[in-house]
Amino acid sequence: MREIPPGERLVLGVEFAMAAIVVLAILELVHIVSLGTSNSEIFAAISGLIGMVTDLFVRARTRKNARGTVFRSEIIRKNSVNERAMTPSSAL
Repeated sequence: MREIPPGERLVLGVEFAMAAIVVLAILELVHIVSLGTSNSEIFAAISGLIGMVTDLFVRARTRKNARGTVFRSEIIRKNSVNERAMTPSSAL
């Protein structure tokens, strides 16, 4: 299987997201030090950005081949559909 390099826009997007995580983490720390409480909105933004970046890396690692973007979730979905098709209707 050959490796496909990521696009420039994807790399810039990931770099921007990582920079935003750092800036938001610093902002959260300043908020905690100055006011003594955490800000749930900043924490939610940090969590969302971390989830997005993690999702990009997981999707890149689970590609089946270079011809198509077949992910594990799609394979699992196809297998469950095939199993339901083979199950007799009286068993459902």
